Amino acid sequence: MSRSKQKGTAFETALAGYLSDVVGQPVERRALKGTADDGDLHLPTPGGRIVIEAKNHQRMELADWVAQADAEAGNADKRFPDVLGGVVVHKRRGKGQPADQYVTLTLATFLTILNLI
Repeated sequence: MSRSKQKGTAFETALAGYLSDVVGQPVERRALKGTADDGDLHLPTPGGRIVIEAKNHQRMELADWVAQADAEAGNADKRFPDVLGGVVVHKRRGKGQPADQYVTLTLATFLTILNLI
C-alpha cells in the first residue's frame, strides 16, 4: 500500500471512530467501487445518512472534492433512499484530532441537513 493510501486510510479510520463515538452508532466505511463509488464513510443521522468524502492532502482542491462528494452522494442515493447529501471532511494542517478537521459542503446540502434539526 502506498504511503498516501496509508495516510488516507488512517484518516478515514480516525474519523469513523470519532464520529461513531459522538453519534453513538457505527459509521460505515465504504469500499471503493470505481465510477460507482458512494463515499468513504456513511454517517447515520435521525433524518438520514450523510455521505462523507475524507481527504488528507497537502493541497486543497475544494471545488473538485465537493463535486466528488456530490457525485458519490448521488451514487449512494441509488442504493439508499435516505441520503441527505455529500460533505468533504479534509485534514487541517497541524491538527491531529478528528474534531479539529474542516468540513466543506454546498449551501444546498447544508440547508438540507439544517432543516432536520
